[in-house]
Amino acid sequence: MISDFIEMFRGDWLEKLLALLIAVCVAAVLWLACWGVFVAADSWFIADRDGTAEVCGRNHTAAWTQVIVHSTGKSTWTQVIYHPESWHVTMRMDRLADSVSVSEHTYDSVRTGEQVPVRYRRGRFSDDLYITEAFFR
Repeated sequence: MISDFIEMFRGDWLEKLLALLIAVCVAAVLWLACWGVFVAADSWFIADRDGTAEVCGRNHTAAWTQVIVHSTGKSTWTQVIYHPESWHVTMRMDRLADSVSVSEHTYDSVRTGEQVPVRYRRGRFSDDLYITEAFFR
């Protein structure tokens, strides 16, 4: 199989282009798989810690609708995807920050600079901050 792939590079320009596209796709899939393994190893199965984080920002995303038109040969169909409204609060501990999804009521009541008790994890390798739970008043 690998020898057949290598043989493709000896053909005309179309075969070379196809071999190059296959190689790029394989490299992209391998990169994504390695990234997924890194993220899992960095953040999964770590005990939560208790701490206090400072609210450093808020973000509201209005509801929006995405329309995708698919066509295959003679068939065409439309896919409509509704993305509901969302509210996020960015919280900082030390120099690291993470965003937490919250309700509209919590979004309206929280203020920048407020100290909030949280449960969090720190990445094994990246030292990233993963806030798993925030206890807003």
